[in-house]
Amino acid sequence: MRLESVAPDADALIRRTLNTWWGEAQLARIDIRADVDFDGDPVIYIDVDHIYDPDPLDTGARFGMLTELRDALMELGEFRFPHVRHHFDERQEILTARMKRRAARVSKPAPDRATPG
Repeated sequence: MRLESVAPDADALIRRTLNTWWGEAQLARIDIRADVDFDGDPVIYIDVDHIYDPDPLDTGARFGMLTELRDALMELGEFRFPHVRHHFDERQEILTARMKRRAARVSKPAPDRATPG
């Protein structure tokens, strides 16, 4: 296998994993290519273009994706590190931990402040 190529089964696995974690409707394009990183080590660059969603995206819910992807690629015999680069529309809002805490506070009912009479 040439350095510039990614085996078809590895390519399919990468696409399947991204679609599972993000949902096909969220992904506009997935570009996969083999290359070398700044140290000269062989890697797989994965550029993911996301479709704009008016709702904030919870990227934190996807922290395990890269580990799952690496493990699955290694099971196939693919040991190059997958560098996933996500490209979002400039209008896309990303759900942050602060936004989650704020939403949790807003959704809780206010304590009963009735005074004894």
